[in-house]
Formats: sequence, structure tokens, C-alpha cells
Amino acid sequence: MSSFLSVPAAVAAVALAVTPAAACQSGNDAMPHGDAMPDTRAAIGLWDIRAVDAGTQGLCRLSLMGDGEGGGHRVVVETCDLKAARRTHNWRATPSGFSLVDDSGATLITFTPDTVDTWTGVGADGRRYRMERTAMF
Repeated sequence: MSSFLSVPAAVAAVALAVTPAAACQSGNDAMPHGDAMPDTRAAIGLWDIRAVDAGTQGLCRLSLMGDGEGGGHRVVVETCDLKAARRTHNWRATPSGFSLVDDSGATLITFTPDTVDTWTGVGADGRRYRMERTAMF
């Protein structure tokens, strides 16, 4: 003879087993909008940005975080000698990569992936940049 309480428990267990994982995601882990790249996790990490164009000197080291901030994702600027990236406030996914943006939401540099560890960027002024994953020791 089965108990009255075991039937609702069994129904709840079946419902949880078939509920899609996406329904349980937090706001920061929600599926990207149609204008976002398929997997923003590819950009998360510690990066070095250098100018590719002659005459542009400097290095910018920053950490791209996965948590949301200001309509994008959080950035921690470690050191930055590049004028185009120094004012970075957050980063936002684009259809083909991501953009570094300032506190007003203006795009500073837009990056597209070359490999898992390298990205090519174009600044708002047309200058080109290369971003490489930084080894952490």
C-alpha cells in the first residue's frame, strides 16, 4: 500500500528531472540575446592587448569577468597604457565577438576571435589591436 505523500514526491521528482537547465539559470547566466555571440565564456579571462599598427605603443592588461555590470560584463583593468582601452568600463557581446565600452556605453575597441587565445580588434579610430590570453602564474 502506498502512502499519500509518496505520490506528490514522485511527481515532483519527475518534473525536476525533465525541467530544462536553462530555466534554473540566474540572471547573469541567462542565455544571450540574439545580438550576442553564442558563448560569452570564450572572452572571460586575463588578457594583454597590444596595438598592431606602427606608431601606437603600449600594453593594456585586463580581466574580462562573466558577471553583469552596466548593461554588459565587468572588466578589471590591471594596467593600461593604450589610450583606446584605458577608459574601459565593461565589455559587451557582439554577433561576432565582443566590444570594450566606456562608462557612457561608447565602443572603444571591437574584437573578433582568431583562436581560443588570440583576438583581433579594431578601435573606434580604425586602429588595429591584438589581444592574447595572459599566462597566470
